[in-house]
Amino acid sequence: MNTITPPKMTSSTSYVLILVIALALSQCVVGKFHVHVQNQLGEGTTLVLHCQSKDDDLGVHLLGFYEEFQWSFDVNIWGNTLFYCDFVFGNVQGHYNIFVSDRDAHDARCDGGCFWGVRPDGLYFLQNQVMTTLSEEVLGLIIGLEIASKVWNTNVDSFAQES
Repeated sequence: MNTITPPKMTSSTSYVLILVIALALSQCVVGKFHVHVQNQLGEGTTLVLHCQSKDDDLGVHLLGFYEEFQWSFDVNIWGNTLFYCDFVFGNVQGHYNIFVSDRDAHDARCDGGCFWGVRPDGLYFLQNQVMTTLSEEVLGLIIGLEIASKVWNTNVDSFAQES
C-alpha cells in the first residue's frame, strides 16, 4: 500500500500564509470606511475639492451648495491609511488630513461614515449625519422653530469646540 506524504511547509510558505491570514483578519476587524465632504458654504459659492492618498488621486470636484463628494476604501494592512483634501472657494485655500487611520479607524468617530462640512469659517467634522443633510430652516419645520434654533446652535458650538 502506497502512502501519500503531504509536502513539507517551508519557512517562506509559512510567512506567506501568515501574511494572507493577517490581511484577511485586518479587513474583518477594520472594514470599509466611507468619507463624505459637503459644501456648506452658502448659496452661490462653489467649492473646489481635490482629495487623494499616497496611492489614489480622487480627482478635482466642483461642488455646489449642499452637494457632496464621497468615496469608500479599506484601511491598508499597515494601518496607516491617510487621505487629505485641498479646498478652494473664493480666495480661500485650505489643506486638511480628512482621514487618518490612527485618528479615525480605531474608535467610534467614523462609525457609519466620516462626515465633513466645509463652511465659510472652517471645516467641521459632523458626528451626526442629520447635520449634513438638514438646514436650520428644515429642522425648524420638523421640530419647531424655537427647539430647532437651540439644537442648531448647540451643535454648531459643540462642533466648533471639537474642531
